[in-house]
Amino acid sequence: MKRLYYLLFYKLYCFGKSINEEGWEHWKALVAITVLQVILIIELLVWWTIITKIGLTIPKYSFAIPLGLAITIINYYALLHHDRWKKYAEEFKKHSKRKSIIISWLVFLFVLLILSSLIFSFYKMSQVDWKKYR
Repeated sequence: MKRLYYLLFYKLYCFGKSINEEGWEHWKALVAITVLQVILIIELLVWWTIITKIGLTIPKYSFAIPLGLAITIINYYALLHHDRWKKYAEEFKKHSKRKSIIISWLVFLFVLLILSSLIFSFYKMSQVDWKKYR
């Protein structure tokens, strides 16, 4: 699991580097992973609301901002602190071109799955007749 986490970070880093090499690629990858994690947590809360039919009354900013900051700090120490990700980057660079392309597509599909699942969860939430449960 840890290797997959570093692999996701590495592929997002490579994607950021291929777009524009300005020296901030590792920070862009960190932000991308944090956003994906926050989306996953929001998605879980939406599914919880749909399943239990209990509306969560969480103020948007007092939940999302501290959550995003906490996840960013954890990700920073897990990935960027003392350049921990670079140990794995050397290993990932040794992958064959074919394997690297397959992994890149899998990462793309993973990100697409997270985003589409969030959209689907909001769609399903809109289908619930909330008047019955209030």
